[in-house]
Amino acid sequence: MSESIIKGVRAYINSCDALADFKVGKRFIDWTDDSDDNYGIMPDGEKAIRKFITGGGKFQYNFTLYIKRLSSSDAARLKNAELLERVQRWREENNRNKVFPQLPNGCTPTKITAENAMLIEQGGNKNTYQIQFTLIYTKG
Repeated sequence: MSESIIKGVRAYINSCDALADFKVGKRFIDWTDDSDDNYGIMPDGEKAIRKFITGGGKFQYNFTLYIKRLSSSDAARLKNAELLERVQRWREENNRNKVFPQLPNGCTPTKITAENAMLIEQGGNKNTYQIQFTLIYTKG
């Protein structure tokens, strides 16, 4: 059990083997810094999908993973694109095995998606990539 959804999401993303090379001090919430090799989880909040008559309902929690990586060569950019694929495959495997973020009491995760993995900003020798996640869960 986690105290908050974002805390559970952070632990979940930090457990991804594809992101293991990122130093703990380079894993952020709500921002990324200008250095190479860091990532930030930007939460976009909770949205009700369906309310239950008995209370609670089905909800989604959206967040985006932004990754800043060195991109001085085509080989580095290829490696970065492969990183995005590895994160998505990790998420797919977790869905199959029902491995989800730990959520607060009363919340039960049922599915997590990872879409739109892409380059969103080129800048000098480093690029910013994103993967958009949606966590589906029931509450109450």
